[in-house]
Amino acid sequence: METEYLANYYKTVYPVNCTPDLRFLASKEGVIFYSRLIEFISLPIQILTTFCILKRTPESMNYVKSSLLNVNICSILAGIVLSFFVTPFNYFPYLAGFTMGFAADLGASAIVQVIIGLAMTFGRCEHVEMDKFTLISSVDRFISDTKLRAGKHWFCRFF
Repeated sequence: METEYLANYYKTVYPVNCTPDLRFLASKEGVIFYSRLIEFISLPIQILTTFCILKRTPESMNYVKSSLLNVNICSILAGIVLSFFVTPFNYFPYLAGFTMGFAADLGASAIVQVIIGLAMTFGRCEHVEMDKFTLISSVDRFISDTKLRAGKHWFCRFF
């Protein structure tokens, strides 16, 4: 009964009170198209960045090579997943929205897609936080190897 009421509402009252926005960027297809276009443009740049991290990192920066590679690979995966598989459509400033990627077309539930999207978004930040402690010990080792006083470089302790 409730679904019949909503269906009737969207057929009769909704078109009168809410005029649809027919612009391409305001449509679902526009968001999907430009989200995928941006990822297609940025993917070769991210792959070039991966190559530079792997092959062109100087020896003096080997201690940050793995953390840079971690963050870069996580960014590539998050971009692909959020542009093609999940593609969120948010209604700001409200905490509302829906997903419209390949996962939605295949029938995956919205909760699973939201969890995947949040994991991809906040997973990148977690890698940076976890690698921060590895970098602290590497910076301390670098300072002690070059015979610099750690007190003089107090800012290295906070990174």
